[in-house]
Amino acid sequence: MIGQLKHRVDVQSLTLTQGAGGTLTENWASLGMAWASIIPLRGTEELAAMQLSHPVSHRITLRHQPGFLSARRIVFSTRVFQVRAAVNEAENNRFIVFTVEEET
Repeated sequence: MIGQLKHRVDVQSLTLTQGAGGTLTENWASLGMAWASIIPLRGTEELAAMQLSHPVSHRITLRHQPGFLSARRIVFSTRVFQVRAAVNEAENNRFIVFTVEEET
């Protein structure tokens, strides 16, 4: 698995700040950079993934780091992926698997 983590990504969380007029502003804070595997879903995998409440387009795997399970988006180069689900694979704190939807 480690050899497949070849994409450098920025793992981000969403914070909301309230302005003087009471309006909320979205701000994306980096939780850290990580090496990741990005796999597009095709065929039956994509069909099965559509059973989630939101459609997904990719599976992103990276090494477990504290705080990464709270990620809401992952940025790879100019591509932005919205996190739909995050799982601590095998519950052993080695890898986190994200199902994501790529913004278009």
